Amino acid sequence: MEKVASAQAKGKFFRTYDDYHAGLYNGRATMDADLNGRMVFFRITNYSATMENVYCILYEMFVLNDVPMCHSHAIFLRTVEPVEIQNCTPNLTITASQAQPIILTCSVTGKPQPRMDWYSLPDKVLLKSSITSNPALVITKSAVEIRAKRGLRQYLFETYNHPGGEKRTRVITVNGKYNEIPSTTVSTVTVASSPEVTIKPTPGQPEKRSATNLRIGFIVVSAIFGLFLVGVVFFVLRYRRTQRIKRQRYKRKRRSANAKVAEALTSCEAT
Repeated sequence: MEKVASAQAKGKFFRTYDDYHAGLYNGRATMDADLNGRMVFFRITNYSATMENVYCILYEMFVLNDVPMCHSHAIFLRTVEPVEIQNCTPNLTITASQAQPIILTCSVTGKPQPRMDWYSLPDKVLLKSSITSNPALVITKSAVEIRAKRGLRQYLFETYNHPGGEKRTRVITVNGKYNEIPSTTVSTVTVASSPEVTIKPTPGQPEKRSATNLRIGFIVVSAIFGLFLVGVVFFVLRYRRTQRIKRQRYKRKRRSANAKVAEALTSCEAT
């Protein structure tokens, strides 16, 4: 394989390197350049024509004029066999009193070795996975360990051959259901595969318990608020009663004082 890049002016220096399959294949990019900078030839050495893959050459061009400049370019040599997803774990129903770890697996074929990622939906959180390859059969298997919680969970398996290539995806649905048996008596996980039917989650005890707790909380708050109102009314009525008693005592004292004054005046007039 050969790619040619032309240089129009003197004083240019080129260098090439493989930045995509470094160490994966024996192919290397080398450069032959006219010393006058007129033509530059990029060649792939130690390259096996029987291996179909994507090969990327990155090269930098340094222009040594008044102001040094650097231009980066990329050449892609593509002979890709599209990746295919095989033997993907079907939809699962997990039944256990306490969720146990389960393994989701996907096998893929395609050249070169495709990139494979597991995500947790709907937020598409990247999960850690283990990858094993069989060069003889050109099959690569990716697996991820998860813990099935109660309710519906979905996981996305995504793979593609090279950056910017066509992605292949597969969504795996896991429906975890908890038994009401104590966790000490049940320690196994029963996996029932259903590749064609999408399993819908059924409402369970935690949802009911949540609604019951909400109602109890509302009743408690209402009772506290009612007691608070009763206390406010009680203190207001007591305050008004105290003020009324004080006013009555004050009136009696004034009437008694007025009566004494009138009696004194009457005795003076009689004498």
